[in-house]
Amino acid sequence: MDAGADINRVGEHGYTPLHMAAQWGHMEVVEYLVEMGADPHAESDADGRPMDMARAKDRTDVLAYLDVFEFAEHTANVQDAVFSYDGKYVVSGGLEGKCRVWNVEDGQQTAIFEGHLEEEAQKRKRSRVASVAVSPDGHVAVSGSYGETIRIWDPRSARQIAEIPRQEYSGVNHLSFTPDGRTLIAVHTDGLITFVDDASWREEDVIRAHRDRTLAHSMTSDGKTLVTGSRERTIKVCDVASRSILESIRLITD
Repeated sequence: MDAGADINRVGEHGYTPLHMAAQWGHMEVVEYLVEMGADPHAESDADGRPMDMARAKDRTDVLAYLDVFEFAEHTANVQDAVFSYDGKYVVSGGLEGKCRVWNVEDGQQTAIFEGHLEEEAQKRKRSRVASVAVSPDGHVAVSGSYGETIRIWDPRSARQIAEIPRQEYSGVNHLSFTPDGRTLIAVHTDGLITFVDDASWREEDVIRAHRDRTLAHSMTSDGKTLVTGSRERTIKVCDVASRSILESIRLITD
């Protein structure tokens, strides 16, 4: 490689060095080739990608390693990615303004949602997707952008179902559904938290958790309590049912 050899050079039948290493199960060689820039998606004339050849030969360790490189269609940073509750598909959102749906079993992209690109067309220039979520029943995907919109869409057809009216909030940093699927919770970058009804897709409540940028959030498995953290070095504990702050924790640093 130091002499300038082409690591993706195609040989007989369209095989690259990575195809051959994957086929024969040479794990150390596979890792080295990928680290040096080998294309894990290169297609041979008949046998497909290196992953396909590893699968055909039952090279399980190689297959597990190359699985990491399956979802590779985004053209900008991937800001968020979530599994559906049944684990059958993944929804991802990227800074290019698109959301993509992936079949976990074969790694194939099954849908592309481009609704946030309308924000770019409206000269809001904030179409970048920051957060995604999937409803517990798997029938609805939601995505939030730095353009301050939340869009609800069908992950199977990528058809938009609704758009939550834009309010004077900053971008959407985090999205999550309560376990019953009846409430969508959006954590905004300016410290606000909005609660959205899944029947009308309208905001029911808005509370302020922080005065500075919200950087993290997590919800208990029963959906009763939400915790958020911000750049102002505070953690807020929120009761989801009453839409109220239960506790505020100030982090003290030297």
